[in-house]
Amino acid sequence: MGKSPPPSRPIPAGTGGIKPESIETAAGLAYYTAENAKDGANNVRRYSMILPGGTFSGYVAVQVPENASKIYTDEAIRQMFASAAIRKEVPVEEQLGLMPFKISELGDFKNIRTLAVGAAIILADGDEATGFEAAPS
Repeated sequence: MGKSPPPSRPIPAGTGGIKPESIETAAGLAYYTAENAKDGANNVRRYSMILPGGTFSGYVAVQVPENASKIYTDEAIRQMFASAAIRKEVPVEEQLGLMPFKISELGDFKNIRTLAVGAAIILADGDEATGFEAAPS
């Protein structure tokens, strides 16, 4: 299914008989698994991928209901995984566009970041390195 990794980077051992496959992405060599599972009473196909992000690892999860498996085949999901990339920064407009409300005035805040995409937002004068202030100034 996926191409074999170079000999210096062996594929990690799988659990429960599920063998990870390697795949080359824009972020580098990644590993993914595919398994049949249940979501309540429904049959699904679950895919998970771990990809390198420098100082962190990215995780992508996909769940395909059985009735959509002819559209979202193993190969279609593999192609989607291969297109994965890591961005150092997500534009503020894109982050705000995922929120369930509109923000029209950002004031003089220097740092804007969403947490738990679509659920919470930080507007701050500080940053992660200097620390977010306890209350807006």
